[in-house]
Amino acid sequence: MLEQQGTGNVRLDANDNDSKTLDKMLNVEAHQGNFQIEFYDVVDGERVYRCMFDEARPAGIIDFPDEHDWNERCITQDFPPIRQMFKEFLETQNVTSPLLTWPPKPK
Repeated sequence: MLEQQGTGNVRLDANDNDSKTLDKMLNVEAHQGNFQIEFYDVVDGERVYRCMFDEARPAGIIDFPDEHDWNERCITQDFPPIRQMFKEFLETQNVTSPLLTWPPKPK
């Protein structure tokens, strides 16, 4: 539905239903066919944020009316990889997509 409408938000949470475990979360926001993906993982008991970041895209900000501004490098119009991320998250509560490149992992 998000793919057809091109505007909206879908958020999936995964937790162990105990108050001691942080939730993992996959969040996709869409506005006029532009998609912004965020994944919150838990590593060693700490929440880790990852998002899509395409260094090849021009640096800049897109100002959507009635929305917060989006970084142009964090946006895609390609929905099939997003669908794959949802599928993986539902099956494994994890996302390993190479599109989620920000912040860079330490070497």
